[in-house]
Amino acid sequence: MNILIVGDQLTGKTSYVERLVYNRFSESYITTMGKDLYTYMHN
Repeated sequence: MNILIVGDQLTGKTSYVERLVYNRFSESYITTMGKDLYTYMHN
């Protein structure tokens, strides 16, 4: 299954995905330029 997350800038898309994939949250903010790709395997 592929999931695409889209939305306005500064809405927390990267934070959401990093929490799901890596179980972490970063207080600092670096703007995503272009697109980020993550791979996540759910058991």
